[in-house]
Amino acid sequence: MKTMVKIAALSFLSINFCLNALPTDSLGVENSCQIDSFSYQPTEQLTYKAYYNLGFIWAGVGMVEFKTKPAKLEGRDVYHACATARNLKAYNWLYEVRDTYQTYLDQYTYKPVRFERDVHEGKFTIDYQYDFDYDNNQVYLHHMMRREKMRHEDEYVDINDCTYDIMSAFYYARSIDYSQYEVGENIPFEVFIDGKSYNVAVKYLGKGTAKTKVGKFNCIKFSPELIEGDLFADDDNIVVYATDDDNKIPVYIEGDLSFGKMKIYLREAEGLKFDMEAKIGK
Repeated sequence: MKTMVKIAALSFLSINFCLNALPTDSLGVENSCQIDSFSYQPTEQLTYKAYYNLGFIWAGVGMVEFKTKPAKLEGRDVYHACATARNLKAYNWLYEVRDTYQTYLDQYTYKPVRFERDVHEGKFTIDYQYDFDYDNNQVYLHHMMRREKMRHEDEYVDINDCTYDIMSAFYYARSIDYSQYEVGENIPFEVFIDGKSYNVAVKYLGKGTAKTKVGKFNCIKFSPELIEGDLFADDDNIVVYATDDDNKIPVYIEGDLSFGKMKIYLREAEGLKFDMEAKIGK
């Protein structure tokens, strides 16, 4: 049952380039996060399927979907981005996973305004809501509940002006110009997770190709440095393949993990901002 939870979590976290996390003590350090052109538009929909190696076969175990649309939040024009992770119905008898992550992005800066996390994994639950205030460089923790117990409520936490939630970090990461990085170079981020700011990084591995059910693609590759603990072991390794074009969509993720092997493939991509120029065949 724990394997099902890990696969669902890995599906979401890997696609989000998340990451090797260390609590940050660098809130005062200058950090530029200015993006001149963004890689997505509020009609985009991405669907992924996760597979786990069961002995001699690969079994499909779960789906992850990302959807964006224009929205209003307390009278403010925003983009609403929602990601859901679900195990396949065939595994409901074993362990039901129903996770939803939502971020509301400012339509002009693309920075997060609000983040919500709703997790249901068996009897384990999480219910979080954060509001971002960049005028005062703070996050307001509306509430943080785990296993239906309140952990934090009505609190403020300091951040810098380049701090993102896990969802908005995904869209920010896709808009970076990776041509400025050398192979093997670490790309830093700062992400607000579980009530704290973290310094995170992915290692740029250069270019390659990936073949999926929706086609073959030229890709840029990343290797997230993972947190050793309940979810990851010291020798775990994950590689993310994203399209080498203006969309920078993750199309394939592979992982060698302490509890087995994992693969995640793009199944559908609709409403893209740019033509899929990285596609090179069926």
